[in-house]
Amino acid sequence: MKKNVKQRFSALFLALCLLSVFLLPVLADSTELTTRAIAESQSYLQYQLLTTAFKHQNLRGEITDAYPDYYAGAYIREDGKLVVLLTNTAKANTDSVYALARSSDLIVSTATVSLNELTAQRELIANAWQTLRQSKAEDMPDDLLNLLDSFVGFGIEERNNRIVVSLKEVSGNNISAFKKYLTSYDRIYFEQCASFEKQNSPRPLYLGTPVEVRIELDLYSGSVGYRCYRNINGTFEYGFATAGHFANTINQTVYVGGGNIVCGTTMLTQQSGTLDAAFVKSNEAIEVQNKTADMTIIAGSWCTSFPEGMTVYKYGAASSQTSGTIGSNSYSFSNDGIDFEDMLRCSYDAEDGDSGGIVYTYINGDYAVVGIHYGELGFFSGHWFSNAIATKAHNFYTIHGITPY
Repeated sequence: MKKNVKQRFSALFLALCLLSVFLLPVLADSTELTTRAIAESQSYLQYQLLTTAFKHQNLRGEITDAYPDYYAGAYIREDGKLVVLLTNTAKANTDSVYALARSSDLIVSTATVSLNELTAQRELIANAWQTLRQSKAEDMPDDLLNLLDSFVGFGIEERNNRIVVSLKEVSGNNISAFKKYLTSYDRIYFEQCASFEKQNSPRPLYLGTPVEVRIELDLYSGSVGYRCYRNINGTFEYGFATAGHFANTINQTVYVGGGNIVCGTTMLTQQSGTLDAAFVKSNEAIEVQNKTADMTIIAGSWCTSFPEGMTVYKYGAASSQTSGTIGSNSYSFSNDGIDFEDMLRCSYDAEDGDSGGIVYTYINGDYAVVGIHYGELGFFSGHWFSNAIATKAHNFYTIHGITPY
């Protein structure tokens, strides 16, 4: 009897040991992800406190777009830690950063130029670009025509303390033309990318699931973004946000189920400036959920700050959930003759049909809305922050009062 008990105990012990071999890597991965999420939540809070306080400090309490001249930007590192870049790391400046972020548990690193300088150069490029594009093509020299044809977009890359300019063809001629007609600023990185691809396609309500619109005889698919409402003179309308280039016409009928079921009507749409977004008022028979199709619960809160390096998730009808990080928090570009600015550029993957899908992040124990997916810029030649573009939900709220819930 004792021998049988001993044998059973030995077998059980061996089984537990073998099981632990398979479980430990899983637990290690889970712990690593949890540690990153906790650190990133703290970094996001530090970033909000720091940038808001910097702006308030400038003009005795008035909010401005300028930062102290020693501030060069910030980003969230791969381990979730916040890195603050300063052109001058004198003790007075680092102490100010710690005080305003209400924490010394962050990393201060040296950079060459201030964020104010990069922002001024970005505005210079934007203004020059707009002026040049308004000229008649027949009056333009060949090098300028080639540059404008190749020009995709631009934005500040705080992590690397520079401006990134996206061209379809990075050539000596195009770079020379850029410096000649726009700016010869030396902190510009030129990257090569393919032409723009928006994520809607002609083919057959949880967040991120497929919806369709009819244009003539064709059915075009997009994705449900985030659940939201608007207040029209005391009357509340409920529905969801999606891409403006997908739901691009007021009073347009939106379908679900391969075009067989009406789920809502487009009440508002904008495809310019800081927005490619539409508000679809859902039918009374449709209840938009606060969950993605994989049952991830999205809180009614939304982000107002977007530090580079912050992890974001995209859920779209075509590629489901993918993840990446924010590479530029104020990216500008033009597509199909429409100018956009203050968009997010991220490293998550997307496919045709993902347009309008929800983009979100994990902060303080909840998934919060970041915005909606617009499209992709094509393949970037080895550049670290890939190619996805998203509209900020905060801009949709600020301009049109479209409120996530």
